[in-house]
Amino acid sequence: MPAVSRRSRPPSRLSQPISRYFRLTRSRRPIALRRPAADGMPGHRRPVRSAPHVARSRRHRAVAPDPLHLPEPAAVHTASVSPSRTTQTGAGTAWPSLRNVASRMYFSAARRSRSVIGQDAAATAVARADSVNGVTGEPRIGDVFGEMLRDAYAVHTGTGRRPLAGGRLPRPVIEIIERDDGLVNGAPAAHYLEGPEHWQPYDHRAVDRARGETLDVGVGGGRIARELQARGVPVTGLDTSLGALRVSRHRGVRDLVLGTVDEHAADGRLYDTFLLLGNNLGLFEGRERAPEFLAALAAMARPGAQIVAQGTDPYGTTDPLHTGYHERNRRLGRLGGQLRLRLRYRELGTDWFDYLVCSAAELAELVHGTPWRLVDVDDRDAPYYLAILRLAE
Repeated sequence: MPAVSRRSRPPSRLSQPISRYFRLTRSRRPIALRRPAADGMPGHRRPVRSAPHVARSRRHRAVAPDPLHLPEPAAVHTASVSPSRTTQTGAGTAWPSLRNVASRMYFSAARRSRSVIGQDAAATAVARADSVNGVTGEPRIGDVFGEMLRDAYAVHTGTGRRPLAGGRLPRPVIEIIERDDGLVNGAPAAHYLEGPEHWQPYDHRAVDRARGETLDVGVGGGRIARELQARGVPVTGLDTSLGALRVSRHRGVRDLVLGTVDEHAADGRLYDTFLLLGNNLGLFEGRERAPEFLAALAAMARPGAQIVAQGTDPYGTTDPLHTGYHERNRRLGRLGGQLRLRLRYRELGTDWFDYLVCSAAELAELVHGTPWRLVDVDDRDAPYYLAILRLAE
């Protein structure tokens, strides 16, 4: 009996359905087959993919790890962070799964209610699901500034996951500032990453004044610290946002500390210059907090140390929305420009906090009786000004 080649042998009973349903064309493109109907739904067509086709699609979908989500870099030091702060920062990693569970309950409840008793019942079911899952319409407390900077850096450089608009184009990253009277303002976050060519004149004059060991309070994305490093000035960046410190580290800032000025004062390090730029004179907060803040800086100050702070005089405006807010503050015993704010980004928000915008005269009153003396005010770019404070002898 002549031998029958494997190629010419007729297909067996077992191999016939396999060859019929999973054969490929010569071009190796997937063949669309119809999936049987299920659960009362009509069947639909799906492609059957060859192994090379699947491999190619998987390679295409492969995404490099986001370097801004790596563990805390070794160069970031923690300044006596309380357990509550650490727990709050770490708790954010569990949120996406909780959010997905809530959304599934939301839509499944709505679908069941619409099929039975209509739209009103659907709204009731949705509200019930929201209450069960803690959906209140309020933002989730988290590292707003860090998340915002990470996304702004990703859009700026293409590094890491970028927020998208419509699923395709990079979405502009906007910092939302909400005031306690209902006023909401927004500003692009990209300015936190700008190089010296885009700075305001007072930023350049402030950096020129830095000397000796320098502490950049509120380092943010590292725009000031990077320039000081380039000039050979020894600089340490301090911030309460771990996300911001990660961005700074990725941009090349070498010495970073996580914590507040009070916490860092316990570390025993000493400085010649303290920088409060980017309107960070606002960290004085008000009459109660300013002496404590200045005392913490004095505890880290070498003899003859200086503070270079940038502020804004808020009283040149004629906008009744702002002048009315100033008057309300004064009636409450607060400084006119003592703002009560919270920051928002995507689903995140901060707690409400005080942030001071004051005149140079008000600053002089706040400094009086502290270890510091106000020795110079540079208001060439009014209403913005630089205030120079010197440690008393």
